Amino acid sequence: MKRWLPRVRLRQSSILITLVFLVVEVTIIASLNSYWEGTLEPRLRQAAETHSQVLANSQANLLSDVIVYSEQQDTKAQLVQTVQEILLITDPSIGEPFIQGVSLFLDYEAVAALEGSLDLAEGNLSCDECFLADLPLVSQHQEILGVASFVVSDAYYRFLSTDMKSKLYSQTAIALGLLVLVWLATLVLFERLHKAKKLIEASDKAKTRFMANVSHELRTPLNAILGYTQLYKKDRELMKQYRQGIETIDRSADHLLLMINDILDFSKVESESIQLYPREVQFRPFLDTLCEMAEIRARLKDIDFIKDFGDDLPTTVLADDKRMRQVLLNLLNNAIKFTSKGSVTLRISVIKNERKGHRVLSDLLFEVIDTGPGIPSDKLQDIFIPFHQLDNGKLSSEGAGLGLAISQNLLKLVSSEIRVDSVLGEGSRFYFEVRMHSVVHSTVSEDRDYDAIVGYKGVRKTILSIDDNALNRDVLRQRLEQLGFIVEEASNGADGLTMLSKVQPDLVMLDLLMPDLDGFAVIERIREDHSADELPVVALTAAIEPETIDKVSSCGFNDLVPKPVSDRVLIDKLQDQLKLEWLLHGNSPEGDLSVEHPLVLPESDKLASLVEAAKKHNILTLKDVLSELELQGDYQVFVEKVGGFVSTYQFRKLVDYLESLE
Repeated sequence: MKRWLPRVRLRQSSILITLVFLVVEVTIIASLNSYWEGTLEPRLRQAAETHSQVLANSQANLLSDVIVYSEQQDTKAQLVQTVQEILLITDPSIGEPFIQGVSLFLDYEAVAALEGSLDLAEGNLSCDECFLADLPLVSQHQEILGVASFVVSDAYYRFLSTDMKSKLYSQTAIALGLLVLVWLATLVLFERLHKAKKLIEASDKAKTRFMANVSHELRTPLNAILGYTQLYKKDRELMKQYRQGIETIDRSADHLLLMINDILDFSKVESESIQLYPREVQFRPFLDTLCEMAEIRARLKDIDFIKDFGDDLPTTVLADDKRMRQVLLNLLNNAIKFTSKGSVTLRISVIKNERKGHRVLSDLLFEVIDTGPGIPSDKLQDIFIPFHQLDNGKLSSEGAGLGLAISQNLLKLVSSEIRVDSVLGEGSRFYFEVRMHSVVHSTVSEDRDYDAIVGYKGVRKTILSIDDNALNRDVLRQRLEQLGFIVEEASNGADGLTMLSKVQPDLVMLDLLMPDLDGFAVIERIREDHSADELPVVALTAAIEPETIDKVSSCGFNDLVPKPVSDRVLIDKLQDQLKLEWLLHGNSPEGDLSVEHPLVLPESDKLASLVEAAKKHNILTLKDVLSELELQGDYQVFVEKVGGFVSTYQFRKLVDYLESLE
C-alpha cells in the first residue's frame, strides 16, 4: 500500500495541475467571446453604420443638385442616370457596390413637376443585413425637396468583422498554445521535482540509517571501554598503580562520546527530528554543578570564573536539563577556551515572572561574558555555521565546529536564539532569553550520592542480561554484581527466552540489535506470557534516534538505557523498575556489602589542605594530596571516598564531608 501512495499522490497532483490550466484556458476563451460579442462587434457595427450614413449623405447631396439644376424636361432622365451611377460605385476591397438600392419620394409642392413623375425605386431594396439611411434632399436655400432612401451594403462590415475576429482568435490560439506548452513543462518539472524529492528523501533516510549504524558501531566499543574503566576506577589496588592511565582512557573515551553525540545531535537538528523532554529540575544545584565544571577549566587556564545569579531565580524549573546543560556548557567552554587572561562570567537574571495556576512563567536572561580577543563584526554570523571555526591559530583546531550551531538550533525549539555583542580586544557577550515554567510545589528529590552506593536492602534480585556482544555482557555483569545482584546471561534472543523460564528473573536487560531474534522479537514473545508489571524489561541500545525510542515505547519495554551505559543512568533505571533502597558507604548492615578496610584519617594538616583546596575548587592540589596519601597505603578507604567526590567535581559535598571528619 505504501508503495502505491506516492504514485497516487503524484497522479492526483498532475490532475490538479491539469484542471487548473483547463480552467484558465476555458476562462480565457469565455472572456474573449464575451468581449467580442459584447464590446468589439457592436462597436464595429456602429462604426460601419456611421460610415454608411456619411456615404449616403454625400449621394443625397448629388441627387439634390440634379433636381435643382437640371432642365424640367430632363430631370427624370438625369435622376435615373445619377441613381444608376450611384449603384455602380464599387468598393475595391470587397468587390461589391457600396449602395444596393435607392428610392426617391419628392415633395411636388417644392418641385415643379407632375405628382409622382420623379419618384424612383432602383436596385435591391429588400436587403435584410444592409444598413438603411433615409436622408432629406435639401436645396441650397435649405428647402426640403423630398426624401431619399439608401440601402447601403454591409459587406465592408462583414469583411472587417471576419478579418478582426480571425486575427484576434488566431493570436489567442497562439497564447493558448503557449499556455499548453507551459502546462506540459509544468507537468514535466513537477514530475522531475517529485523524483528529486524522492531521491532526497531516500538520501536522507540513507543518511539517517548510516548515522544510526555509525552510532551503534562506535557506541558498542565505547560501552566496553567506559564500562571497564568505571570498573577499574573502583579497584583500589589497580588505581594505585595505573591511576593516570585509567583516567586518561576514561577521559579520552568520554571526549570521543561527546564528539559522537554532537555529530548525531547536529544530524537530528538538521532533519528536525530532535525533541525536548522537559522535567522538573532543581535549578540552583543544576547551575552549581555546571559552574563547578566550568570553574575547573578556568583555573587550569589561570583565569577567573565569576557566577552572578539573581536572588529571585526560581528553585525548580520545568526544562530539558540535558539540552540546557549542553547549551550553557558549550557557551562556557568556548568562552574559557578563547580567553587567555581576565575572566569569564555566567550571569543569570529574571526579567519578569507571570503566575499561572501552580506554576510561574519566568523569563530568564542567560549571559556568558568573557574578556577574550573578541570577534570581528563581519564574522559574528559565521560562528553559527556548522563546522566553521574562526581562524585563531591553535585554538581554531579544537572541537568540530558544531557546538554553536547545535546550541542555536536547540534554542530555536523554545522560540529563542543566541545573540552576540563583541568588541575586538575587549571580549564578547553571548546571551539568550528563555521562558521557563517555575514549579511551586516540586516533586523532585535531592540527587543521590551515586559514588557512595554499595548495594541495596532486602533479598538479592536476579537480572537476566541478553546481549550478543560478550564484552557488553561482561561489563554489565560486573557492574551489577558489584551492586549485589545475581546476574544470568544469554548470548542471543532464543537462549534468552529459554533461560527466562528457568531463572525467573526480577528484571531483563535486553539488547535491541541481535542476529536472528532481535530485541523487538524477544519482547513480543515475553509479553505473550508476562505483563510489564509482572516482569520489567529494559532495552539496551546504541541506536538512540527518535524512531527507535518511539518504537521501544510502543513495543512493551518498560524503559530504555542508551549505550554506553553510565552508572548514574543504570542506577536510576534499576531504582525505577525494582523500587530499591540503596545502601551507602558506612551504613551497610551486617551481612550486606560493607567497606573491607577501616577508615584511617590523615594528619590534620593534610585534612586542612584538602579542605582549603576543595573550597577553592583547586583540583590539581586535591589530586596531588590524594596521590601522596595513596602511596602510604593506610589511607585507601579515605582516598577512595574523597577521590569519588573529586572525580565528579562535587566540591561542596567534599567540603561538608571533610569538615565532618575534623
